[in-house]
Amino acid sequence: MKGSPFSTVPDVDPERCTIQLGLASSSNRKRRAIVESVDSNGQRMIIGGTKVEATREGNSLLVQDNNDGTYTIDYDLQKESPPLHITINGTEMKGSPFITVPDVDPEQCTIQIGLGSSSNRKRRAIVESLDSKGQKMIIGGTKVEATREGNSLHVQDNNDGTYMIDYDLQKESPPLHITINGTEMKGSPFSTVPDVDPERCTIQLGLASSSNRKRRAIVESVDSNGQRMIIGGTKVEATREGNSLHVQDNNDGKYTIDYDLQKESPPLHITINGTEMKGSPFSTVPDVDPERCTIQLGLASSSNRKRRAIVESVDSNGQRMIIGGTKVEATREGNSLHVQDNNDGKYTIDYDLQKESPPLHITINGTEMKGSPFSTVPDVDPERCTIQLGLASSSNRSEEQLLKV
Repeated sequence: MKGSPFSTVPDVDPERCTIQLGLASSSNRKRRAIVESVDSNGQRMIIGGTKVEATREGNSLLVQDNNDGTYTIDYDLQKESPPLHITINGTEMKGSPFITVPDVDPEQCTIQIGLGSSSNRKRRAIVESLDSKGQKMIIGGTKVEATREGNSLHVQDNNDGTYMIDYDLQKESPPLHITINGTEMKGSPFSTVPDVDPERCTIQLGLASSSNRKRRAIVESVDSNGQRMIIGGTKVEATREGNSLHVQDNNDGKYTIDYDLQKESPPLHITINGTEMKGSPFSTVPDVDPERCTIQLGLASSSNRKRRAIVESVDSNGQRMIIGGTKVEATREGNSLHVQDNNDGKYTIDYDLQKESPPLHITINGTEMKGSPFSTVPDVDPERCTIQLGLASSSNRSEEQLLKV
């Protein structure tokens, strides 16, 4: 037939070929373009062999023939984003050069709020930019703007695809508006109300109060990022035996609760924004510290053949106890002595006055008290001792001699 044999080489048409840009590559510092070859009849090619060339800023890029009619080109993700030139069999492809500026998508970008800042009076938000394909950006240059109550906040471009915004920690906590290239970011405006975490909040118990018949607890509020709060406004509630206790908001992130010092010491329940605080209910049994307790020895007793010791119990915060109930035990030469609980934080022990004066061992809740064993040797005071002179002796010469002395 005229013209036979006929060429079956497909006529790839640069006007019909298509390209996808900004796809994920093997590295987050690169993006991928895929060229799909199409013939002059609009049929997609499913074989390779077409001469596809790519350049950027005059530099040739590697083009991988996938032997299925598609061609892969990886290119660096750059802040300046120079365009990509592509030729098909020596002819510029339709649409070439192609823009490689990543298309940051306000719908895909993410934000972290309430992070620690350089000041405990501030919190930090970090915006992470993502392109329309869901790929995390690792370059800067996106126009990110932030406002709060109509006031612009400084946005720091970290040049790694993230943007940092510091904002004041306020009790009223106005929301944070964020725009990406002029479009409101998904989820904006964002709440800046700190998320106080009952699992992270801390408490100090048994502190000194305005009365020695009370003790104080201080709750310190901490947010979900582990940052200590320096503003008030959190709903902190305290109960003991079902009775509500007054909670004072100190407006610095701390909350004060005073409770009665009781021998029975019922526990203290604390909730943060309606959720039980970690560790609640808390024991209010005073933690008597054997290292801090004190003792007076050699005091007068009901008999002049005895002496008295008084142990004064002190808690681990150095507060003197004004209730009893502590287990105080005393022994001397292995023999137990009676210990009287005076129910005022003091304990009385009477012991015999002996020439040998064996020491006194004292334990507090099973632990040897600081300084124990204690000497019971009477402390004879030369300043207090008395003398009678010139008394009759068995011999009248002794008296004379004594008088001479």
